[in-house]
Amino acid sequence: MSLNALVLERLRGVLKPTWRANVAAELLGSLVKAVGPRRDVADNNLKMIFPHLTSDQRRSLINASYKHLVWSIVEFLCLVDEPEQALRWVVDVDGEEYLEERKRQDKGIVILTGHIGNWELLAAWLVCRGYPLVAIVRKPDDNGVAGLLDKYRTRLGIETIPKGKFLMRQAVHKIREGAFVGFLADQAGSEKELKLPFMGKLCYTVGGPAALSLLTGVQVVPVAMYRLKPFCHKVIVDAPLTPRCDLPRNQAISVMTEQANAILEGMILKHPEQWLWFHRRWRLKGTSNVDS
Repeated sequence: MSLNALVLERLRGVLKPTWRANVAAELLGSLVKAVGPRRDVADNNLKMIFPHLTSDQRRSLINASYKHLVWSIVEFLCLVDEPEQALRWVVDVDGEEYLEERKRQDKGIVILTGHIGNWELLAAWLVCRGYPLVAIVRKPDDNGVAGLLDKYRTRLGIETIPKGKFLMRQAVHKIREGAFVGFLADQAGSEKELKLPFMGKLCYTVGGPAALSLLTGVQVVPVAMYRLKPFCHKVIVDAPLTPRCDLPRNQAISVMTEQANAILEGMILKHPEQWLWFHRRWRLKGTSNVDS
């Protein structure tokens, strides 16, 4: 087991949603802010997207993002042994009728979300609510952490499909069985992916949600979770996107993915401190990514 995995497992063994969680979050938060992992990445991203922010304002937003990320880890570790806590921690839900309708009809959907709020808690909440979630996941580089995440997600009842060669084939099969296939679609795609604007800057963008929707004829339903305070969250489900079967396939994927990007932008702008700014989202070579 790697050192990172060992630390996570030890923390999970002692954490509960009590004063221990508060102490752990404060200590971890102070450590993370002091070390500042990927702070330069976040700062560069914020300079591009919010050029009006001062250096102090960017620093404040980055520190708030560190605090949010630490709390997401603490909440996730507290949840593993008692998954039903997810139902208590979500205190407000808007738009759940879009999910309930598809469940009643026993029809699958594509769930569109991003690294916003506590996305692991969102997955657990969907499962606890009885929705047939299957999450598309990327394996972490740390094999020890990857194994722990697999174990934790299994305990939470979250079925996963790893990104890879046969992802789309497996996802289509699950959709046809009535599953809700979830994509975290806010991170950079490969150079083979679409070049589309995100937060006003061109970048490689994953077209998987749109492609899966077109292949299966199901809707894309945007879902986001936001933290109101520790162990207290709100879920927002927005109106579905209908597959653009009226357009040629490549054009339809591009149009739908641009719509998805706009929805994800809206999710981020509601609570920018709850997004993962530490990811190199804008990787287009030869592009300044600064509006002229």
